[in-house]
Amino acid sequence: TFVAQPVIQYGRTTGSGNNGTVTVTLPTAYSNTGYVVQVTMGDAPPAQMCATVVTSNTFNIEWSSGGSGTHTLFWTTFGT
Repeated sequence: TFVAQPVIQYGRTTGSGNNGTVTVTLPTAYSNTGYVVQVTMGDAPPAQMCATVVTSNTFNIEWSSGGSGTHTLFWTTFGT
């Protein structure tokens, strides 16, 4: 049985402020918008975070209650 192997892409970006949105452009586009995004904030205090797929090669990272200053945002995507 054929099982599709996922392509994994990962990286980091920065954002600032208690609440915010950053758009990430992937190095390589997926075949469609059916890929998974995981995000983590690399500093304290912990924020409420989500990721929204926009196109086959872009997604938004959004956060709230992250505290002031600059934040390091780590992301990983899985798809075909």
